[in-house]
Amino acid sequence: FESVERPRCWWTESSNSKENPIRLFSILHMGHPVILHVAVIGFHHKKGCQVEFSYPSMSDANGEIPIAWQNLPSLALPDGAHNVDQDVIYFLLPSLENPNRAVFGISCYRQMSAEDLLNRSTDVTRSSVQKSVCVLTRLPLFGILTAKLQLITQAYFNERDFAKVDVLSQMYNNLCEMFMPEAIDEQAAAMDIPVRSLVTSFKHRLLALFKLVLLERKVVFYIFPVHRLSEIIIALISLFPRLLEEGLFQAAAYSKLPITAHIDGVSESEIDLELESDRKEDHLEEAKVCIKEENKTLVQGSLKEFDGHPPDPAPQPSSSRSAESIGSRRERSDEVKSKQKMEAGRMSDVEECIGETDTERRNRPSAEMAFEAVDEKTSSRKLTCTLNTDSYGFPLSIFTKGSLFHPYLSISYLDMIRSDSTRAYCIGATNALFIQRRDSIDVIVTMNDEGEGDVDIVNPELRRALSLTAADLRFADFITKGVDANAQSANWEGGDEWVRLQMRAYLLSLMATVRADLREPLSDFNEVFVDEWKLTNNYRIWSSGHYPDLPSAVPGHPFAGGLGVSDVLLRVEHSMGGSEGGRRVVSAVTSTVRTNIDTGEVRSELDIVTTEFLVEVLMRAVLFYISDYSTKRFHKFQ
Repeated sequence: FESVERPRCWWTESSNSKENPIRLFSILHMGHPVILHVAVIGFHHKKGCQVEFSYPSMSDANGEIPIAWQNLPSLALPDGAHNVDQDVIYFLLPSLENPNRAVFGISCYRQMSAEDLLNRSTDVTRSSVQKSVCVLTRLPLFGILTAKLQLITQAYFNERDFAKVDVLSQMYNNLCEMFMPEAIDEQAAAMDIPVRSLVTSFKHRLLALFKLVLLERKVVFYIFPVHRLSEIIIALISLFPRLLEEGLFQAAAYSKLPITAHIDGVSESEIDLELESDRKEDHLEEAKVCIKEENKTLVQGSLKEFDGHPPDPAPQPSSSRSAESIGSRRERSDEVKSKQKMEAGRMSDVEECIGETDTERRNRPSAEMAFEAVDEKTSSRKLTCTLNTDSYGFPLSIFTKGSLFHPYLSISYLDMIRSDSTRAYCIGATNALFIQRRDSIDVIVTMNDEGEGDVDIVNPELRRALSLTAADLRFADFITKGVDANAQSANWEGGDEWVRLQMRAYLLSLMATVRADLREPLSDFNEVFVDEWKLTNNYRIWSSGHYPDLPSAVPGHPFAGGLGVSDVLLRVEHSMGGSEGGRRVVSAVTSTVRTNIDTGEVRSELDIVTTEFLVEVLMRAVLFYISDYSTKRFHKFQ
């Protein structure tokens, strides 16, 4: 076995200095307040969750909140809130200005005894009072706002009189002054997001989660309480370069309404031109179906005429259409074909959205392929309009065009995630109904009371794609050991930013390897995973761009190398899912082969025989344990 030398810190460079510090994060909000509203959400024993106060007011003349925000109360007061005294919730809502853009919410929940109130209103009929103080912002400032909101919420509850809302309006003014658009940089979004706890909870499985997000699948994080759920899912997204800062603005919902955000260098007429194609997509699909039906009827009729038999009348849905002649149908067909030619140049964007495979493209008629080629320039311009990437192509378009991201969802959103317009999602939930229909979910992520995370791959087709290679396990082990070694220190190495930098470098290595199309190095990333990634929307958009600094990234897995005994132990630990039984099996032989692991050298023929024998015994024990462990898990979910 060959040993792999693991560097102490294999990536220490800071972010590229060539990147423009003023990007969409700042441009879209110049002159607009970052803080939108401060609100109080309470639980009424008859009306349920409701907005009791907002500043500035978000209610209309009838006292109703906007329809787009009708689920705000159920998000701010989560399911099962009565089981905890306090909690923190992160969530997304569609913007009122643009339904394709998101606003971000942070809610601090508290519960107190009704007897402690100085001014007890008549609607307080229960023994406890449940309320949340919520802040809505234009930017994802989850971590940096949480501590401030917790202090204000505690001060509000300390008044013991919820009619005293002056402290909340004052908080709004203070937050607006503190978070001026021109004073916020992208680093603010990742501040106070605990990444180290994510590594500690999931260990090697963190890399599988990282790769899972790239595949744009249906993933549910089922974790309680909500503050742990929110932190875990936001920390995971923060590992992707600029995804938390720039990549969540289209993640709340998906509709085909115009996007009116201004971007320098792009005129409104160009944006309207592209959006017009989206509004015509449905009509175009109907036209394609109609053409196929008409052509089939015409061909059948022509064949029967050629054989000397009159054509059968085509089935019509109504009596009026039964009188339609073949000539009129041909005219309708020609008219629809003409309309298709005018609009088929837009079809490339539609195919890109649904992730069309190469096989499907080869099977499509050549006419459609030609129509797509007509407007290739327009398609490229649309990508430029909707994306604002850096010199490496970050952020990736993971949560766009029907791929949703929500740190927390209430039961009110079940219909949304099961709708046809939602092609993928990464969501957090505490209600068991979200994981009840396992056939419609790809992966379920859970966490036990001890804080150990588990990744349950429900879709069997994903298991090969998410299988970690030996090089992946070495990289994940490097991250885990770096965090564990500095758990009690304030060193940069092993900290949150250090972990993000390592994951950024891993992603860059993957992208550079795929770009260079190096078959052998790709196997270190798992070729099945790479093939699945190439079918996603985010890869198709990224691969169509040109990024001047990407050639500086070195192709190849950073932890590539030959197999060693340590790789066997890593595989065993990963296969056991971090279980106690798996750790006992690993520790049974670890002390015996410690010398070989540390030195990576085999000093004699006896060492070779001994090592191979121990590895064989270990793997047999592992296979037996995995079989027993899998059987127990199978019966657990029955």
